[in-house]
Amino acid sequence: MFWKKIGPRKYIILISALLALVVLSTNSTLAANLKKSAQKSSFGRLIPKLKKTTKRFKEIVVSRQPKRRPAQKPVIAVSKSTSEMTETAQESQPKNPTATLPSEATRLSVSASGSFSADIPGAGTATFSKGEVVKVAYSNGTYFLVQDNHAAATSEEPIKFTPGAGSILNLPDFTDMNWNQTTNLNAFRGNIEIVFSNKSKTLWAVNELGLEDYQRGIAEASHDSPEEHLKVMAIVSRSYAVHHLANGGRHAGEPFHLKNSRNGNGDDQVYRGYTAETRLPRIAKAAGDTQGTVVTYQDKPVITPYSTRASGQTRTPAEAGWSYEWPWVKSVPDPDTAGMERLGHGVGLSGHGSKKRAERGDSAATILGYYFPGTVLGQVDTSGQTVRVSIYGQSIK
Repeated sequence: MFWKKIGPRKYIILISALLALVVLSTNSTLAANLKKSAQKSSFGRLIPKLKKTTKRFKEIVVSRQPKRRPAQKPVIAVSKSTSEMTETAQESQPKNPTATLPSEATRLSVSASGSFSADIPGAGTATFSKGEVVKVAYSNGTYFLVQDNHAAATSEEPIKFTPGAGSILNLPDFTDMNWNQTTNLNAFRGNIEIVFSNKSKTLWAVNELGLEDYQRGIAEASHDSPEEHLKVMAIVSRSYAVHHLANGGRHAGEPFHLKNSRNGNGDDQVYRGYTAETRLPRIAKAAGDTQGTVVTYQDKPVITPYSTRASGQTRTPAEAGWSYEWPWVKSVPDPDTAGMERLGHGVGLSGHGSKKRAERGDSAATILGYYFPGTVLGQVDTSGQTVRVSIYGQSIK
């Protein structure tokens, strides 16, 4: 038989070549070469052709295999909206991960004492671990969530950070040192939104939190003041906030209601956040003890201006050059400040006078009734009220 004449090994090679011929039948040029080789009488001349054909067969098979895509570096975990599948950190990419981050983009940083997340409108929710510092950049109408100095996600809307259970957000680039320069008061309850204001041309870090949480971070009185004076200050600061919330905020056209009055940022109420609350527990307690209490005139909550110290007599708004006229804000004697230099505008409550009256045993209600004639204390439901406070910002030209 033929296979006995040429030997098993050569027979197998011949069979392999014929199989290759069948697979490559679509390649007319290659098939023609094989036919010519098969018609040769000398097997020794056929072997080189077979080897060449086998090599070509391997090249074509390899070239037709699908190419593997290079593995992508995992980035932050992003969960899509509830209508989409939740993605993991290993397999997900935020929306527009290859967006170019402009080198001139203004950036603000956010971190937290525990886990926290960022809501990126149109892209999903990114989650972060304790101590991670996350930057948000802004340029020409686009917000960039920055990771490793690259844009991990983009949005046309502001990016809002939310703390996880038991976590408190902080602003690593914001500095507000305590009296002896040992502690930076840069931690805040509630959420932090990074938002650009067209009016002030500034990228702001805005603290959004419940009104009563905001009250605990107000630092307008000395921690060692009498309890009734601390209650007075809690009530007037709450009355101030409630008034402005009811009127859309003190800063029309801005993405916040009030400023924190630190480092030159406004002249509203001094707000120093969660760190102040933990360091000044008596002030926080006074806020809790007076929850919902405000000054009212004819059964309506009213604004109650206050300053550090009068000079023997408080002033009316007109005397201070203001264009307001409030019937409950009159000029009254302030004997505890007689002969002293006035500190502040001197309208309404005198902080020094209130403190001295509390030391002599006057209640918060009595003190407030004296400085704001015709008013009484009332209650408002603050449980659902939210205040937005600008902490600091970066100007964008």
